[in-house]
Amino acid sequence: MRIRIRHLTSYQYEEPVALGPQVIRLRPAGHTRASVLSYNLKVEPKCEVRWQQDPWANRIARLTFPVSPKLSEFRLQVDASFDIRPVNPFDFFLEDDCKEFPFGYSKALADELAPFLVRPAASKRLAAFVEKIPAKGSVVDYLVALNSEVASTVGYIIRNEPG
Repeated sequence: MRIRIRHLTSYQYEEPVALGPQVIRLRPAGHTRASVLSYNLKVEPKCEVRWQQDPWANRIARLTFPVSPKLSEFRLQVDASFDIRPVNPFDFFLEDDCKEFPFGYSKALADELAPFLVRPAASKRLAAFVEKIPAKGSVVDYLVALNSEVASTVGYIIRNEPG
């Protein structure tokens, strides 16, 4: 599916201001399902735009503005087209020894994953939520049940008022 998005952000200031450097994150990373077909970032007032990639492969625009004159408005407009492909969420591979809970990692893999396996203390609310779905049996069934619980518990409210 191909889509086109026009995004506009506008700031108006009661008193003229001097803008410092800005970091803009309005472009999907290359590893997302959305392939960028076209992308244009328009910034008013004119400034220097430098594109960079952060450590997580996100594209960010760093904006630097002239010291003067001071501004009463700052506008960002993105016009972009994307090709979005459906993804099968179950198109992944699990090692045979990791298909059922409980499982363990080999020493080499555990060492490599060590920074990601340290669990900070959970709040009481999070601990109660996680305990609803015991981590036992099939890993895939557990993940489906956990996602279903998140979907049925977390509310999404569309805010129609401006601001």
